[in-house]
Amino acid sequence: MHRYLITLYTAKFVPSFSINGKDIDDSVYFTAYGLGNVAKSFRTHISYDRTKQAMKVYKEAEQKGLVQIKKINGETYITTTPRGDELCTKLR
Repeated sequence: MHRYLITLYTAKFVPSFSINGKDIDDSVYFTAYGLGNVAKSFRTHISYDRTKQAMKVYKEAEQKGLVQIKKINGETYITTTPRGDELCTKLR
């Protein structure tokens, strides 16, 4: 779960990635596909599966209060919660 959270956290807070996110309810959200592209830039450090496995991990993280998932017009968007952000800063 940590590598998926770190990928999402990086996408959210690194400007070169966050500009590709979507602003929804005062947070930046990303699709699994977009997060896959972020992980590709760290290919040697982060293994990321953007198929069903990624969503399974993000749904588990949502149950723990670490991410928030929204469906808009058939597209699924993901962001970290403040609790998820705090956990990611501890993982650094």
